[in-house]
Amino acid sequence: MNSSVSDHQRQHILKRWIVVLLAVSTLAALTLNFSYSPSELKQLHRADQIDSLIQFQLEQFDITDEQVRMQTISIDSVTQRKIYTVEVPPGFSKTRWHYELDREMRPYRLATPAKVIFPERNLRIHLYNGLNVVRTIHLRENDELMLYSDEM
Repeated sequence: MNSSVSDHQRQHILKRWIVVLLAVSTLAALTLNFSYSPSELKQLHRADQIDSLIQFQLEQFDITDEQVRMQTISIDSVTQRKIYTVEVPPGFSKTRWHYELDREMRPYRLATPAKVIFPERNLRIHLYNGLNVVRTIHLRENDELMLYSDEM
């Protein structure tokens, strides 16, 4: 009978520990929830801000104006979309460029889904503002271009 009392006491102590741990974890979760502030969202005031962000990203990767061709297409009587065709050398990390572009666009709530076009391994990136595609960027390999490297 003595052992059954100790088993009962152990279960009671174990239940208390579980309740205490649940209370502590709930308190920690609430503290994190109310103290966490995500990176500040930015506001797009003009559509050409998107073009400036794209241009900035192109410059960061040493892509010259000669490698970029831009055309504007009409979607309907009011809406237009700019399409950038960017020639890049073989070995250029299109995925890395897309990653950096996405980091630049996220604070503005712009999504940047992409699709690899095979067999050329070109990358097509659409920039979405909500459900609308506002820009398209085609990264295409050009065998005549050489990848710049600081290494010798």
